[in-house]
Amino acid sequence: MIGSLGGEFFGDAIKRKVNENKITIKFLFFGVFYLFLYCVLFFSVSLIIIKLAVNHYILIDKADVENVLMVSLIASVAAGSGSWLFAKIDEHEKKKRGDH
Repeated sequence: MIGSLGGEFFGDAIKRKVNENKITIKFLFFGVFYLFLYCVLFFSVSLIIIKLAVNHYILIDKADVENVLMVSLIASVAAGSGSWLFAKIDEHEKKKRGDH
């Protein structure tokens, strides 16, 4: 008896928490920005390692910086919008099934 009462209480608390975590446009922009920063970091380190391995010195031009920024932007928008879209689809499917 006590366990079922506690389970109902915690079940309602979990449902309220899930309802608060809606997938919004804010999460889309946050995800794209987050991915952009980490893509810039990853591609910059990769560029430095490749330049060092191939040329045995590091010389980074303006074109290299532009390429890293552009590739990072493209990758972050693609990955961020894709993950946001699939999260929205999952949210819609849960709502349709009644899982909340």
